[in-house]
Amino acid sequence: MKADLKVESCGPRTRAKGTPRVSGSLRFKNGLATLGLRLAAAPGAALLRIVRLRLPAGLRPSRTGPDKSVLLPRADGRRLSRKSFHLRRTKLTVSLRGAGSMRLNWRRLRPSTQLLRALNARRTTTRLTFNLRVTDARGATHALRPSLRIRA
Repeated sequence: MKADLKVESCGPRTRAKGTPRVSGSLRFKNGLATLGLRLAAAPGAALLRIVRLRLPAGLRPSRTGPDKSVLLPRADGRRLSRKSFHLRRTKLTVSLRGAGSMRLNWRRLRPSTQLLRALNARRTTTRLTFNLRVTDARGATHALRPSLRIRA
């Protein structure tokens, strides 16, 4: 018995089509840190709806709270209102209405004593890993763990 079989390929292995892209920077000046984070939906993927960020153990927000001068989230180039983000201890939740990109500047973060010692020693390159969960407009949740090198 002979039969013709058609074989379909899955193509080359790449990251998932809908995974958002993330990049950022972490800078220290006068003993306080500034976090800059850029997040973008993948081309052809669903728009961003909810972004949850958890600071690593070495960073804490300043005691003044999330006012306009400390926390500046933007979506698609526009500043978000204070009602669109919520901060509880080291967890930040930003609600978006279907944005293609998001930018976050978080100033006046306080480093731990251990992190300050590591920065002053400068023997090795210090990196901090952030926990990021992004929910898109289709309801899919993506867990991202960007590791940022510290610039003094």
